[in-house]
Amino acid sequence: METFEVIYVPWYYHDRWSGNEDNGSSLHINLSDFEKYHQRYLSKLTNLELENWHNIPRKPQKALVTFELYQRLREADLGLNLSEEEDKLLINEGKITLSL
Repeated sequence: METFEVIYVPWYYHDRWSGNEDNGSSLHINLSDFEKYHQRYLSKLTNLELENWHNIPRKPQKALVTFELYQRLREADLGLNLSEEEDKLLINEGKITLSL
């Protein structure tokens, strides 16, 4: 099976009242795309959202993805956002391989 190296970023939801919880992930062709994706995300938040609740990326890491997933990523604008459920499913199915 052909695989492609990408950047995988787990995200967590930060809520100043109730703590943090996992909140899916994003995939990016390279680190530069992730940085642009993150800056665009932050630019859309209000000061109130930044102070009280929003998603925060964890450390980006390299991962391998299948050809199908890589094609989806190439069609996305700077990155592909995955819900927590889809993230877990793709990892369990072997379509995303972490720990490079």
